[in-house]
Amino acid sequence: MAASEIFAQPSSGIISAHEPVKYSYRISSDTNNEFKSAIFIITPRNPYTNVLDSSRQVRIRVQPSLSIPNLASTSGGNATTIHDFSLDVSSILRDFMSYDLRACTHDTSSGITRDITQSMPSVNMFIKYAITIQAEKIDANGALVVDSNLDQSIPTNMAANVALSDEELNSLTLANTLLTGSSANEQNSALDKAFTHSFSNKTGRVKYLTLKPNHRIIGIDESEYISLILDSENDTNRQPIAQIQFTLKDGSILKDGTSDPEPKTLNLNIDHSAQGDGTYSASTLFAWGGAETDNQYLSSQITRGVFQFGVGTRNIREAFIGWTSRTNDGTPPIGDWSNIASYTVYTRSTGASIAAIGQKLTYHIDHDSEMKKLFGRSVRFHWQNRLGGIDSYTFDGMSIESINVKSKMYEQSIYPQFNAQIGGSSGNANFFGGVENINTSDTYGALQSRIGGLTSDEYRSVSKSTVKAFREGQAVSRPYPKEQKGMMEDLLSSPNVWIERGWVGREIFREDFSSIPSTDDWTLVDGDFTTEGGVSSADGHTTGTNTYFKGNNSGDDEVWATSKKLFQYNPDKIYEVEVRVKRESGSGNTYVGLTGYKADKTTAVSIAGVDSASNAHFITLSGYVQTADDEWEVHRGYITGLRESEAFSFPTSNANFASKAHEDVKFFSPLFAMNYNDAAGKSFIDYLVVREYESDLPNTQGWYSTLNRHYYVPVNIKDGSATSFDSEQQSTMTINYIESKNKKTIQ
Repeated sequence: MAASEIFAQPSSGIISAHEPVKYSYRISSDTNNEFKSAIFIITPRNPYTNVLDSSRQVRIRVQPSLSIPNLASTSGGNATTIHDFSLDVSSILRDFMSYDLRACTHDTSSGITRDITQSMPSVNMFIKYAITIQAEKIDANGALVVDSNLDQSIPTNMAANVALSDEELNSLTLANTLLTGSSANEQNSALDKAFTHSFSNKTGRVKYLTLKPNHRIIGIDESEYISLILDSENDTNRQPIAQIQFTLKDGSILKDGTSDPEPKTLNLNIDHSAQGDGTYSASTLFAWGGAETDNQYLSSQITRGVFQFGVGTRNIREAFIGWTSRTNDGTPPIGDWSNIASYTVYTRSTGASIAAIGQKLTYHIDHDSEMKKLFGRSVRFHWQNRLGGIDSYTFDGMSIESINVKSKMYEQSIYPQFNAQIGGSSGNANFFGGVENINTSDTYGALQSRIGGLTSDEYRSVSKSTVKAFREGQAVSRPYPKEQKGMMEDLLSSPNVWIERGWVGREIFREDFSSIPSTDDWTLVDGDFTTEGGVSSADGHTTGTNTYFKGNNSGDDEVWATSKKLFQYNPDKIYEVEVRVKRESGSGNTYVGLTGYKADKTTAVSIAGVDSASNAHFITLSGYVQTADDEWEVHRGYITGLRESEAFSFPTSNANFASKAHEDVKFFSPLFAMNYNDAAGKSFIDYLVVREYESDLPNTQGWYSTLNRHYYVPVNIKDGSATSFDSEQQSTMTINYIESKNKKTIQ
């Protein structure tokens, strides 16, 4: 009796769909030579429910193979009782997948579903599928039928849209063999061995789906994403997570600021999946987002796949969950990067056996990046790399933009219709008029009067134009080392490239409290600066050389001050007031915002329009009672426009619903108040920063657009060139690009 088996198949781990994915099926003891073909059935699984999706099923009939390449030993079709069937399904798997590029809006208001401040499974980047192979034979009636007794099935395999070069496939597999001492060399094992982040692969050297080097430069407000393969191995106690740690300019590690018993290292753990509305799924990366109560999003439905993490400075700035050594999440403890030199990102295991899994990526902060952006010197590119992830780079050597116009014109003859060169009537031979009355509507004659005068070679009587205008740009990189060569060349060959646009901002006020505030720079509204007030350098601050504290929790510890530095208020722009504060003891109120002034710069304007420093525009904090846990919190408030009769809203941390200034306000100055009102406490303030923003959209320039704070424009790379400097092993690249989106015009 005939028997069957699958005797060659890919690795059981996640495999690449850009190399052969071969399944080989054998029928043995076919004494009557009945079996003529085999049907390979490839069925994808629904990514959310894990249920087989028969509507997308693919069935392929395969003839016997005379010889199967790269098979160590086979009888194949050379033996009369054995038939082998083989099929490469990689092209079919690629049809099931696409690239899953998620631009991050960081808009956490309801209804926005693209925020990946933490992480998100890249649903289109990988696929679960089942393989079933059925034997077909000729029955007694001569019909081709399936012999279900010989069915062979593999219920679950996984493939990813990741393309490795042939050299990488071989070298990575060989490197793993040398590292582990194992001689196993399974088909498609490179992703499983070198790219899968799991507890069993805790080598500290697992790779990410990127061509960027492990040392990178990033600006103080830039998004960056890393894609990686994660495998929980069905063990919730050892699930891999990503961890971010920060290094200050003096070389020390950023602490959380607590003093009981001593400051602890402040880490950001990326261990949640974003739901898209500013909230997060249950405490796991292995979730599709959405509410766990919805069966479609149960975290148990996903244990392995391709994930995308937000690890840029902007992503970190917006991260509201995952901070370690803090008793209460809800406010991000990093907003300003001026005293942070770099940070590292790597994956590690959780549970009792914590170990490094992935390679350590180090991001070095370019503190001048916003100034380059303000003056139009920099352009940030994001592109799909050949591994399926998103790589990013800021060209800031030089930036040029221009407009390219291509026009086609279709013109009617300048001469109207006429019957003859001489008149249109028998009694008139006037060549020009045609008839006696040249204002007639008759179409006789060589020239006819028009609205704009007689037609001529200078005046186009009737024309149609087709005009296409493309915005072009040229960007030049900073010198980059040979480690970045592959990444830069990958940008030139990528089919999907974006440039980053959005709000254009500038910092218009900064106080880092490196020294105790004084009446030279601040006007005291209440309290004092020095009584039980001073500066400290050992409290986990991120800006300047010190942090300012006020109070000892034994009496009246209030301080309320407004800066003597005023800035002109433009209601067409939007202003962000950011502060970083903490409280060691006490329970007084904290206020942070702006004091308004009239055009004379001396008459105060409260939210009620009266000349008073009280009842000010407290847009960031208003009567906030911070928990006395000695932990830093970052808060932001926004203001724009003018109001007349409507009520003032404060504070507001959502730029979509910014506060409005009183209609009499022409100038503002920043203010802060701690331990209000005459309360006992000890509070700290690290910095107070005001930023002014406007939109870069053509029709809203000089204004702002909250829904386009950060957005991405698709472009086509026209050409590029790289110049290498052998003596220093560095290169620069110049690229020319065109915006690929259509310009809308009136037809």
